[in-house]
Amino acid sequence: MISYLKRIREVHHRVFLTFRLYQKLMMTRSPGHVGEQQARDNLDTLNKYRGVFATTTDSTRYTSLMSLAVLFIPSWARNGDPSISLIDLMNRMGRLSTKSQEQIDELAKLQQEIKKYQQKINVLKSWRDQQLAHLDLNPDNSSMSDKGLEDLMELSIKIIALAEWCLEYKDLTLYQYQHNAQSHIAAEGEVDLDFDKLLNELQS
Repeated sequence: MISYLKRIREVHHRVFLTFRLYQKLMMTRSPGHVGEQQARDNLDTLNKYRGVFATTTDSTRYTSLMSLAVLFIPSWARNGDPSISLIDLMNRMGRLSTKSQEQIDELAKLQQEIKKYQQKINVLKSWRDQQLAHLDLNPDNSSMSDKGLEDLMELSIKIIALAEWCLEYKDLTLYQYQHNAQSHIAAEGEVDLDFDKLLNELQS
């Protein structure tokens, strides 16, 4: 099961960084995040190199959608076993006999969160199925809001952190587990820093 978790984590790391780049592209033109003047300056720069930044914005959002669909929605191999998915990972954790009571409680909380976001997961599945069935059509990314993407990304981080706690870091306290779940966010700093450096270079 640890090797299964590692496979999921590899996919998740890539989609997390891709989604963070998309978020950064959107925030850098938002007055609410950078102020009105800076947002105008940034937008001028993005438009100056529109061929690069418009393509990157569209592709990072599309990749984030498709990758989250892969992570949340099981597909089935020829032998009848599900491919890697966060839902299957949750089911496997449920069958573990070595969980502490705190881990059982956290698993129950995450199962309730999955139910809370089931409608968004269903939207993601419908979008994925339409894309796979009509690869010749231009993708319609509007069916899933950016807030929906952010919610599912945060849920995916919590699921992986709980799996790590149950499988790899069994001696962590509840507080340490919760801190570890938040530490995944630290990876976004490198994306933010490099993007800001690139934007500053283009504006200098």
